[in-house]
Parts: sequence; structure tokens; C-alpha cells
Amino acid sequence: MGTLISYVKGPGDVGDVAFERDILVWLAPRMTTDELERHADGLALMLKTAISHDWRSASAGPALGIDTNYALPLGQRIRKAMQVAEEAVSRGARFIINDAAHLEARNQRMELLRVLEKGLRERSITVGYQPKVDLATGRIVGAETLIRWQPDGGDYVNPQELVLAAEAGDRINELTVVVMEAALAAGKQAIALDPAFKLAINMSAKSLSDTYLLFDLMTMLGRHNFPPENLTLELTETAKLEDERIAPQIKALKQRGICLSIDDFGTGQSNLEYIEKLPSSELKIDKKFVQQMATSEESRAVVRATIEIAHSLGKVVVAEGVEDQEVAATLLAMGCDHAQGYLFARAISMPELLAMMGGGRSVVNA
Repeated sequence: MGTLISYVKGPGDVGDVAFERDILVWLAPRMTTDELERHADGLALMLKTAISHDWRSASAGPALGIDTNYALPLGQRIRKAMQVAEEAVSRGARFIINDAAHLEARNQRMELLRVLEKGLRERSITVGYQPKVDLATGRIVGAETLIRWQPDGGDYVNPQELVLAAEAGDRINELTVVVMEAALAAGKQAIALDPAFKLAINMSAKSLSDTYLLFDLMTMLGRHNFPPENLTLELTETAKLEDERIAPQIKALKQRGICLSIDDFGTGQSNLEYIEKLPSSELKIDKKFVQQMATSEESRAVVRATIEIAHSLGKVVVAEGVEDQEVAATLLAMGCDHAQGYLFARAISMPELLAMMGGGRSVVNA
């Protein structure tokens, strides 16, 4: 405990840190939102290091809840911070800030959950496919399945927000099954054009502990006669791979020939330890780093280092969020294998994807 507190308290800090059991409370100075996010990210990493030092547990990782409602009584603020810390744990996030933006986002997720439940009942949820392009040849080598849904003919829903709502409402597995059913049924058409085509479907890493969900997946593969080796599961958040329920599931997926991909690398709690432990064949660099490459040397360094580390472990590297030719050229020079983003195409229908593939043309210079 002493080591842990010493990591948080700076020289001369007195009485602003309290620690009891597994709960730490820190009364930090007021900061702007950007400053607070940077400090929270750094604090989470510091605490992980301190926890590892104190308890020799490299897998332990903190989740921070931060309250910025300065007018409320201290006790109430601590309770609110603890609530969002628990939410951070459930979402696999390093931290969540309980501010007006968070409350608005939570209300939006509740509305999305209502819409989602209706879509699940009616099986009306539709998907699109964003091409993955080989940077060296410009050829389409696969596609990521993305929710592309207009409830009741209205505006398209935000896929990321819909997934967050599904996770919060414990409906993520049902949503995953609906997306998989649609993708596997349509994906065989792409395989008919290119037997090496890889269809990617997002899956919450926590869902790996659900035996029933994986049974449904295997059943769907058989029903659609979809080759397992043409399927990639993109794990959208980290999970404790030491969990005795998860290891057998990962082994079963690998034995069937299904590929695993680490999605959004560099965000949440994804780290080098996760790359080492998860037997994945692909790593996707989060679009935040890719889109900042043109203006940030730090982002370019992160991307370059990630590519080198992934290649040293025998993994294919995919860059997300590629929107201009200059970034694509830089990624190619760095040795990045594949890319996806608006430069090539947004999420499109399967007939549109087949037309792009059948045209036999490079999409890099499109």
C-alpha cells in the first residue's frame, strides 16, 4: 500500500490521497478536460505498475472513476466516482469521467438500447462491409462487418454507440449473433470471387467466456457452409486471458482455423502483454494514431513501433481510419500490411463490395 500511494502523491502532497482495501480516493486539482484525460491515462498506467510491484501481479489493472461535479458534497462525489469506476471495469476502459458529456452519452445509450431491443425482436438490423486493402498491391483482401442500420427508415445509428448500449444492457451477445448470421450468409459470395478473402466480425473479448455464443457461431458456420479459415474475429476489448473459461474457447477457435485479431490496439487496456498472451494472427492499429500521423511525430513513432513489434511476433498489421493517400503511402513505407478507411470505401453493401472486387482494380488510387 505504501508503494502504491507513493506513486500517486507528489512531493509535498499532504492529506489528498486515501487508500482502503482496493479503493483509492485522490482529490486532484481542477483541470481542463484534455488535461484530466491525459493525467487519468498516465495515472492508470502508474497504478498498474504500482499494483504489480506491491502484489507481484502483472495482470492486475485499475479502473478509474472521476467526478467533476465540484458543487456536490464530497461523499456524494466519491459515490458517483465509484459508480463510474465500476462502469469502466465493465467496459474495459482505463477511466471514465462523470461529467455532463458522460451523462448525456449515458442517456443516449439508454435510448439506443430501446431501439436495439426492437431491432433484435424484429431481426431488422442490417450490416455493411468496409474493405480491407493490401497496401502493396491495392487489392481487396477482406472486409470488416459493420452495423449499417436505419431503424424505421430514419438516420443511420452510430455502430460504436450501439455496441456500447448493447454491452451496458447485456444484449451484446444477441447483437453479435444477428450480425454474424447476416455476414456469414452474404460473405460466401466474396469467397467465391477470392478464396483467400477474410471476413471480419467484431466480438467482445468478454464474450469468449460464453460457451453458448461460440456454439451458435459454430452452428452458423456449418449451416452456411462457411470455411472457418476465412473468418476473423476482431476482439473489441481486452479480457483477462487467465480466466479459466476463456482459454479453452480460444483453443477451440484456433483448432477450427478461425483467426483472431486484436482490434483498436493502443486504446482501452490493450498492451504488449495482451499481444503476447492472445494467440492472434492480426493486430489493428487504432484510427486515433493513424489519423494523427500527418501532424504528430509521436503518433508516427507509435505506429512504426507497433508495426515492428507485431511483425516480430508474426502478425499481420492493419491500419484503421486511413483517409488520405499521403498517410497510406507512409504506412506502406513503414511496412504496414493492410489498411481500411474512407480513402478506400465506407461500409458498403455486399453487392457493392463484390463489384469492387470483380472489377479487378486497385482501390488505393481510387
